[in-house]
Amino acid sequence: KPTLDNLQQVAHALAKRALDNGHDPHFYSPFAKSARRSLGINICGGKPDDVTVLLAVVTSTG
Repeated sequence: KPTLDNLQQVAHALAKRALDNGHDPHFYSPFAKSARRSLGINICGGKPDDVTVLLAVVTSTG
């Protein structure tokens, strides 16, 4: 069963991964893939200044 500690651990792990990718100049991000596909622009690298993590626990009642 999810606990607050579990959710915080997952959120921190996701944020760290996103931050690492944001600072990696060779990371082929979804933005870069879309730019290549739609505009023919060949870019790489992440966006180091925009990391947001949102987690939710969905439960049933009844």
